[in-house]
Amino acid sequence: MPPAEHKPIFISYASQDVEAARRICEALRASGLEVWFDQSELRGGDAWDAKIRGQIRECALFLPIVSANTEGRAEGYFRREWRLAVERMHDLADDEPFLLPIVVDDTRTALRVPERFRERQWTYLRNGEDEVTPFVARVTRLLSVKSPNSREAWAFESLVAPQPKPSSETRGTPPSIAPGPAGTGRPAPSPPAPGVDVASWLFGSRGGLSVLLIGVFVLNWLETTAETLIKPRFTWLQQLQFHIADAVHAIEGGLSFERHDVTNPVAIYGFSAAYFFAFPALVVATLLTLALVRGLSAFRVAVLAIVLTYAISLPCFLFFPVPERWAYPEAEAVLLSDLWTSSLIEVFRPFSGIDNCFPSFHVSLTTTIIVLGYWQRLRYRHATLFLGLAVVVSTFALGIHWLPDIAAGLSVGILAVCVAARCERRYFSAPAPRVSRDTPALDAQPPVPAVS
Repeated sequence: MPPAEHKPIFISYASQDVEAARRICEALRASGLEVWFDQSELRGGDAWDAKIRGQIRECALFLPIVSANTEGRAEGYFRREWRLAVERMHDLADDEPFLLPIVVDDTRTALRVPERFRERQWTYLRNGEDEVTPFVARVTRLLSVKSPNSREAWAFESLVAPQPKPSSETRGTPPSIAPGPAGTGRPAPSPPAPGVDVASWLFGSRGGLSVLLIGVFVLNWLETTAETLIKPRFTWLQQLQFHIADAVHAIEGGLSFERHDVTNPVAIYGFSAAYFFAFPALVVATLLTLALVRGLSAFRVAVLAIVLTYAISLPCFLFFPVPERWAYPEAEAVLLSDLWTSSLIEVFRPFSGIDNCFPSFHVSLTTTIIVLGYWQRLRYRHATLFLGLAVVVSTFALGIHWLPDIAAGLSVGILAVCVAARCERRYFSAPAPRVSRDTPALDAQPPVPAVS
């Protein structure tokens, strides 16, 4: 393939925006950049389609023009071009500059754009005229850094670049996430260098979000380990647990698990498999799908939801200790999985304290995964629902959780996803990032959606 500096720039536009596209094209060509823009040929036909696909496959940068015209059109060839560009992005590294959405009018909320567009940094050029010079300089810089020799230095530079001074339009706006390589709207995935905003790295890259996710489970392990070592020293804590268990048992109407130990072996194996095997498989598979297929925005919502789930549950684990059902003699239950093997619960015990029942973290996390699947319309969402329900039922059938635990877990899971999705929309992935027209675009990257 030819080097980046010799590849053309592709401008995608709706027919109503041809004049704005032409002005942008002329400005780029005046700087010596090669642009693919041919308004004289009739769009349509196999030959034209093949040419478009080839240009998008080979272009150095893809510039989709967004406007009220594109918002008003449910159908158009430009939408095919957008989809082709998104398809190519699946084969590109996350830090590879490729997509530069341009808004050419007063549009501030773009709903009819691909999800990947929302993850990128937007540029505002009203009618193709405002800030053309700094925009051309930025495009030139992008093309120059697409060579391997300058990528590493440029990526670090973009991470530590100072934030632009607030203009009359942005004054009072919360500080924004420090962007990664220009045109991606993402921080670099490597750990932050000294002086780099850690929060920006944590919430603005897959690497940072993965660290945050691992941190939740490490904290869970530390909390469970500390409780195991400390609580046995305090008799009053053990008495409190059983007083709370008395109350929960009363809420259930004194539900008895008599003859629980003679459960059918098939049920024992089935519920144990759901609890100990299907549950972690669902969590890992869904998170990997969101991170690798759906993109940064979806993965961030999933991680935020899990963080919120644990943050809501932790005070209850510490100050409202509810023992597992089988550990409360009056319930007459047994830990059903022990009839298969006691090794299963021993593997989970470092992350699941015996008195950390309310709310059920198993249920809340499973609910989070189910809701995320339907929110993102994952292909296997119905199978996730079926397996997730099996996991929820298994927490009760195995003699581990109480009915109030399960109800609370369902509520926490749904609430966590709703709050996480709202935070994503408000702070991270606004459909059209607000960018001041006064912001310089040469020495510092234009701001991305603000984070408070």
